[in-house]
Amino acid sequence: RFATIQCYDTVSSGRITLCSGGGGATAVSSSSRLRDLVFVVNPQGANGRTAQKWNKLLPYLRSRLCGDCNICESLTSGPSHAIDITREAIRDGADDVIAVGGDGTLHEVVNGFFWEGKPVGNLNSEAAHSAALGLIPVSYWFGFC
Repeated sequence: RFATIQCYDTVSSGRITLCSGGGGATAVSSSSRLRDLVFVVNPQGANGRTAQKWNKLLPYLRSRLCGDCNICESLTSGPSHAIDITREAIRDGADDVIAVGGDGTLHEVVNGFFWEGKPVGNLNSEAAHSAALGLIPVSYWFGFC
């Protein structure tokens, strides 16, 4: 089971850790709350090219997103890990879950949005909360970087 997602508060450049179980992020109803973006990265994708591209892209994202959101990264460690990461992120209140990799990473992240045929929900909020799905494609044939 995935234990933590490493996040970076882009305002203070401090590191935040969202923990699985009861110690996760708390949903805040304030409109001034920073959005939590969780990037699910397959570092082994495209024979390691994804990790190289991600290491170049992450500083750019931090500089461009400024104080608008928290950037959280989670590196997969093997097959089906992105499914678990995605479910945990959604349950902990992530606003957006972005797959960074190829079609396999995207496939797993999409599957992480569901559990037993139903959408995964935020455990920290009584109100209905839905996370958005994003993709930064990195492969042999196409890519953002």
